[in-house]
Amino acid sequence: MPLGAFKTALMGTAGASGAFSASGGTETTYDDGGVTYLVHSFTTSGTFTIEGDSGDVDILVIAGGGSGAGGTGNVMYGGAGGGAGGQLEGSTIEMNAGEYTIPIGAGGASQYSNGSNSTIVETTWGTATSDGGGAGPHGPANGNSGGSGGGASSRSSASGGAATQGSSNGLTGYGYAGGNSYFSEAGAAGGGGGGAGGVGGNATGINGGGTAGNGRANSIQTGSADTRAIGGVGRGWIQGGGGASGAANSGNGGAGNKGGSTTGGLGGSGIVVFRYAT
Repeated sequence: MPLGAFKTALMGTAGASGAFSASGGTETTYDDGGVTYLVHSFTTSGTFTIEGDSGDVDILVIAGGGSGAGGTGNVMYGGAGGGAGGQLEGSTIEMNAGEYTIPIGAGGASQYSNGSNSTIVETTWGTATSDGGGAGPHGPANGNSGGSGGGASSRSSASGGAATQGSSNGLTGYGYAGGNSYFSEAGAAGGGGGGAGGVGGNATGINGGGTAGNGRANSIQTGSADTRAIGGVGRGWIQGGGGASGAANSGNGGAGNKGGSTTGGLGGSGIVVFRYAT
């Protein structure tokens, strides 16, 4: 059946006689437990338009992740991981007719930069905001605060950044703090970035960068659990494999890089998803 037919088939949940109809983003359908769902996925900024009656909609909002830190060019200092973008989730959220503006948050696109917010904005419905992830900082510093906090810099004994993500306009927020750094005269390591499912790990030694904070699984886009908003791993002074960037539309934090490097991974951009039964 064409997607347009699905849109006109959904009756308003408020009990009125008209039909709920929505458009915008990339439209897909799937069946789960005998229920057919229509999904609108926004991977770039756009407008979600609802016409007709109000309807109950499941919502996922993830902001851009923060960038990871390089090892500052000194082989003794590994870089911190960036924090993931904050994650918002809501089930059977009543949404009325109107145009909902959807800015999608960019990931931290340069060194030591936080991710940008993803939001849903409509005049009468209000605003729901997921906070951009905190970056792994440069120099001796605590991790940046954000939706999930960035790991702490390895050039001092410092604390991971705080998580700022709270609930927003009826949606439940998820975000965790970044991990602490480790410092000694022999070398240092950066903390891991926080994720939407857990805190970033503390660095444990000169070559023991903090582990990445866990992401959070959500199934509304495909019917299968998709885990996003994962923190960036911290690095020690000789650890390899550093500097990976977060994937597009993942909200993941960028990874820190090993000692002697000058750049860490960039943050992944965010995503907004709407789902309703037809």
